[in-house]
Amino acid sequence: GKWMTAKSEHLTADFSASWDLANVTTGFPMVSCVVFGKRSASATCLPSATIAWNGRLARADIPWAEAKAKITTSPGEIVAHVAGQEVPTSPYKDEFRQGAVLAPRVTLFVTETSAGPLGPGAGRVAVTSHRSTLEKEPWKSIPSLTARVESKYVRPVYLGETVLPFRSVDPRKAVLPISGTEVLSESEIARDPGLASWWETAESVWAKNKSPQDTSRLLDRIDYHGQLTAQLPLARQRVVYTKAGNSLCATIIRDPTAIVDTSLYWSAVPSVDEAAYLCAVLNSEALLERVKPLQTLGLFGARHFDKYVFLVPFPKFDPTDRTHTLLASLASDAEQKAQAADVSGARTFQAARKIVRAVLKADGVGDAIEAAVAELIPPVL
Repeated sequence: GKWMTAKSEHLTADFSASWDLANVTTGFPMVSCVVFGKRSASATCLPSATIAWNGRLARADIPWAEAKAKITTSPGEIVAHVAGQEVPTSPYKDEFRQGAVLAPRVTLFVTETSAGPLGPGAGRVAVTSHRSTLEKEPWKSIPSLTARVESKYVRPVYLGETVLPFRSVDPRKAVLPISGTEVLSESEIARDPGLASWWETAESVWAKNKSPQDTSRLLDRIDYHGQLTAQLPLARQRVVYTKAGNSLCATIIRDPTAIVDTSLYWSAVPSVDEAAYLCAVLNSEALLERVKPLQTLGLFGARHFDKYVFLVPFPKFDPTDRTHTLLASLASDAEQKAQAADVSGARTFQAARKIVRAVLKADGVGDAIEAAVAELIPPVL
């Protein structure tokens, strides 16, 4: 309830109970709410108590005299993020970081293609842009890029859609101008003709189609906030978890050549047991239920997890703690069962995730993990 900047007048507001409209027909395409406040001499933040509206209408424009008979209200509770308020967090919060912004995908993600009877040339691979039905304009209309790129610059990339509970599916591939320790400069890119050919076209496509207000090069964009550089040199073992969605998924990446996309959060974890422990906690329903109230709601339900997962203050791995080592052991077992699960018939990554969870549930290891995580992070009463 307090807004003040160096260039604005002093502004404070007194908020009263809001209306939660997540479960009532409003006519708006997104989840809605109503916030009540008035300008005042002193600030009063938005109360955690809310009024929850419930009811479904055949149409959103039904007169209120008719609609009110089908709608009920009841006391509700919201989770508020209060600016400046210190809350308990997991010590892992500062160890995880979001992956690199690898977009627009038409300029970066690739599939291998035929190089003809003479082949692509020593140390190169023939690639073309990986296309998707999810592409939006103007990138959807851009012709595919093609080139014969030095194979060392065609890197595996893990995205949120490639991560299932305790396992992953095959990563995507992308042309990325990186060495073992850094993002290459323009002059360094020019030394390798295959990479130079691809990147010159990619930069041209980016320059012609980006927002007029955007002054960045594609080379700058892929290392936005240093999110690509931070991954270099690449660790041999990383734990990743999904940035958004209705279910939280985590796994261990053991590929020291792979890059992590912005749709995942990652942390290098040197200990095998600690990595397994983290996967057990992050994949648990117990953690998910604690995080859900912190998520924003979109058209298709809960959206981002981001670092809200660490507002559940689960502890750092302790190899002398019985519950911690039990979780590590159970997670290792879950990983083996997840790897053996047949997801070849799944048409979407969401379906593949459901298959894996069902396998872990049927085996009993899923319930064992839930019981152990419940000891670690007891539910809020």
